[in-house]
Amino acid sequence: MESQTPDQAGGRPILTNVSGRPGAGKSTLARRLAEALSCPMVSRDEIFEGIQRTVERGGEVPGEVPKVAFDTFFGTLSLLVSNHVTVVAEAAFQDLRWRIGIGPLLPRADVRIVHCVLDTDLARDRVVQRRKEEGRSDPDLGPDSAIVRPFEPVALPVPTLTVSTVNGYDPKLADIVAFLQV
Repeated sequence: MESQTPDQAGGRPILTNVSGRPGAGKSTLARRLAEALSCPMVSRDEIFEGIQRTVERGGEVPGEVPKVAFDTFFGTLSLLVSNHVTVVAEAAFQDLRWRIGIGPLLPRADVRIVHCVLDTDLARDRVVQRRKEEGRSDPDLGPDSAIVRPFEPVALPVPTLTVSTVNGYDPKLADIVAFLQV
């Protein structure tokens, strides 16, 4: 009997895209989802911070740090998906950036979008609080900052779930996990 590849058998990896504006609770939710799904989580911010640590130690990177982080983030997702690894990806990218990075992965993974939402004031409060806890200065809260400017959610033709993160999760975590496992 001829064996089937995971794609032929319908067992493609699930790529969960957790998106939303800064302060929306993406990282916390993504970690909880990765734990519930027993899979890795890839965070654009953690990749960025890792590259920054290298630069701070005198290392050089092949280009501007944000671009290197973007390429590394999506390169990591591509590597994992190509090797049939279900993964949770988290970043504050808006629609165009996600489309650029996720678009090429659509033929190789079952992509699901979990979009975190909350009002701008609460997002700003969360970011300021997190910065204080980290001992960092207040972020730029001007009208052009990522925290307050309009956010364009990912709009790909894939299953999408909007999650309010105002007070816990609505829908509940168990329902979000169930959405991802379909």
